[in-house]
Amino acid sequence: MAIDGVIGLVVFLAMAAWLLWKGRALSGALLVLGACGWFAPFILPAAGSRFRHVELPAFFETATIATRDGRTFALTQHLSRLQRYDPAGDFELGWFVNSVGGAVSIGVTTDGKIVVAAMRTKRVEFFNPDGSSAEPSRPFTRDPKNWSDYLQPSEFHVDGVTFETPTVAKNPGIRWNTVLLLPLWSPVVAWALLAYGILAMVIATRGKFWGKNSQSSRPNL
Repeated sequence: MAIDGVIGLVVFLAMAAWLLWKGRALSGALLVLGACGWFAPFILPAAGSRFRHVELPAFFETATIATRDGRTFALTQHLSRLQRYDPAGDFELGWFVNSVGGAVSIGVTTDGKIVVAAMRTKRVEFFNPDGSSAEPSRPFTRDPKNWSDYLQPSEFHVDGVTFETPTVAKNPGIRWNTVLLLPLWSPVVAWALLAYGILAMVIATRGKFWGKNSQSSRPNL
């Protein structure tokens, strides 16, 4: 998945470089932003812990729960990213989960472990509050009719594990550093940036073509 993301990103960045070289700054910039936002979720998890202390946008497609010590844990689906915040709402650390690009659900066990269930892997990952792995992932069974952002004890079953009903909390606030990461807000945002970049390129190219065509069609006097 990461290799495919790298290849896709390189292709779009090459297109953007060509546009910038041709003087199409707007089209090139939009393609760069859109490509980074679209392919980053496939590439970033390969970076491991390098982004542990970097806060990523967590206000779209995000489910947040509160723990007994007042901290909150926010799970952003499209980034496969779990982030921890202190009782005041300030970012502390974050790490990636193994979702294989599918839907995820966040919950907590009765002994305080943070858990993430992934639809595509059909496994639950267990984390200590500090982000370290608490134990190996395990397969789960669930109610086939329901899948929610929050792991409910009545819907999921893992042998030897007891879940508690998670306390839903407010998603992290919007801060300047996460606002600047516009392409990572949502796949919709990334797709829109790519689409506008391609549209601007097509319009500019057609305008140039029709301009040349009209000049060549003028009679020589």
